[in-house]
Amino acid sequence: MKIGIIGAGKIGATAARRFIDAGYDVALSNSRGPQSLEPLVAELGPRAQAMTVADAARWAEVVLLAVPWRLPDALPPADAVAGKIVIDAMNPYARDGSVIDFGPSTSSEETQKRLPGARLVKAFNTIWFKHLAERARPDLPVADRHAILVAGDDEFACWRRARRLIRGSRPP
Repeated sequence: MKIGIIGAGKIGATAARRFIDAGYDVALSNSRGPQSLEPLVAELGPRAQAMTVADAARWAEVVLLAVPWRLPDALPPADAVAGKIVIDAMNPYARDGSVIDFGPSTSSEETQKRLPGARLVKAFNTIWFKHLAERARPDLPVADRHAILVAGDDEFACWRRARRLIRGSRPP
């Protein structure tokens, strides 16, 4: 599976390491461009590459959104993720750190409006990047590992693809 990561900060870079450890290929992207990611890609090794946001989303089979929710321009073009599983790791924080109130809506419902056609799954938004880095224990049975919550209304995206990806097992 090819995973495009939009945002190479604490969650994006840490998730890239975990995905590579599980045997996946990743494309990292950020708002500063592929050249700014060269040191991280070199550290991650041959399964990692740097791309633009749009190219990473088009290349990937699964896309992880790990950018500030308040920056909609950081998202990939909607056509680049149409029909793909998009993992929303974003939390709706304003610049001052407060939580944005959407009234009867949720941040993922608002993200779905920004990316119509994507198969949106919410995950990685409730785990601290250090726990993601330090508590990955593929040597343990799945039931004994640190849990990452997965939510969404697309059964295939949530339970067949995203859960398998997060568990670190490769598809047959």
